[in-house]
Amino acid sequence: MRPIPAAASETCIGYYRSHPATLAEALRRIGPNARAGALRLIEQLRLGDMPEVEAQLVAMFTKPFTKEDRARAISTFARFDPGHLASILERHLAIGDADTRHALVEAAGRNATPEIIALLKARAAVEKTARVQAAIAAVLE
Repeated sequence: MRPIPAAASETCIGYYRSHPATLAEALRRIGPNARAGALRLIEQLRLGDMPEVEAQLVAMFTKPFTKEDRARAISTFARFDPGHLASILERHLAIGDADTRHALVEAAGRNATPEIIALLKARAAVEKTARVQAAIAAVLE
C-alpha cells in the first residue's frame, strides 16, 4: 500500500481524532472489502488507540462480521505497539466472550513480548474455554 502524503495524513488524523465515533461507525457499516482498506488506514495513521475504534475492532471478532473481517482485525491488533496490545489484553481478556478472547490470544501470539506472555500465563490459570486454553498453550510453548 502506498503511503498517504503527509498533508493528507495530518488532515485525516485530525478529523478522525476529533470524530472517532464516525470512523467506528463507518467500520460497522461498510462492506468487507472497504473495511479491509479502513483497517489499513487505521494502522497507517495509528488510530487504533481511540476507545471507539478499539471497541469496534474488538467487535469485529464476533458475528455479524465475517471470518475475513475477524482475521484482518487479528492482524491489525497483532501489529499494534506491544504496550498498547498488552493494555487491550488486560481490559478485554477478562470481560470478552470466548470468540473475543480467542482472537485476542491469536493476536498476542503474533506479538508476544514478556509482558504479553505474563498476561497470557495469568489468563491460562483462570480460562475455562477449551479452545482459548489451547490457543494460550500454543503461544506459551
